[in-house]
Amino acid sequence: MNRFLDDILSDMDWRSGEIGTIKALTTQTHLSDNKRSISRKYAVPALYAVWEGFVVQSFSKYVTIINKSNIEYSQLNINLLTYQMFHSLNMHKPPQNHNKRKDYIVNLFNKKNTLVDIPLIIDTKSNVNSKQFHAMCLNYGIVSDSLKKYDNTLNKFVNIRNKIAHGDNAVLVDSEMIYEFSQLIVDLMTELYLILDNCVQNKVFLNQEKG
Repeated sequence: MNRFLDDILSDMDWRSGEIGTIKALTTQTHLSDNKRSISRKYAVPALYAVWEGFVVQSFSKYVTIINKSNIEYSQLNINLLTYQMFHSLNMHKPPQNHNKRKDYIVNLFNKKNTLVDIPLIIDTKSNVNSKQFHAMCLNYGIVSDSLKKYDNTLNKFVNIRNKIAHGDNAVLVDSEMIYEFSQLIVDLMTELYLILDNCVQNKVFLNQEKG
C-alpha cells in the first residue's frame, strides 16, 4: 500500500474515532434531557468540522501526489488545468492595458510548459454541501457522479449545521439525526477515498486525450 493510501486511511481512522466520541457525548445518561438536547444540537457543527476537514486533507494529499508527478501544466486533465490556470493567472480579471495584456499572454503560454505546482490551500468556501463538493471535484478533475446519491442527506446536514452556526435557536436535533449524519460522513469518507485511490492509480489527473 502506498503512502497516499496510508495517509488517507490513517486520517479516516482518526476521524471515525472523533465521530464515535461525538456520538457518545450526546447519549450520556447522567445528563439531563435539556443537556442532552444541547449536546445533540452542537454535535452537528462538530460533525461538520470532521467532514470538511477530511475533504481538505484528502484533496491536499491528492494535490501533493500531482505536484510530485513531474508533469507540465499542459499535461493536466482539462478540468484541473482550467481551474488552475484561471486562478494562478487571475483570469477572472484580465488586464485592460495593452502592454499588461501582452505580458499576460506571455505568462499564459509560458505557464503551460512549466512543471505543475498546484497550491495546497483547498478552498471549501466553508460550506461543503453537495453543490460545493461536486464543484470542487470538477475543479480537480475528479468524477463524483457516484456520490450524488448522498446529495439530499448532505444538503440536509449542511443546512442544519448552518442554521445552528448562525444562531437559529429553533433548530431541534434528535438522536436519529445524529446517527444519520454520522453514517453519512463515514460513507462519504469511504467512497471519496476509493475515488481518489482510483484517480492516483490511473493518473486521472492527466489529459486522457491522445494525439
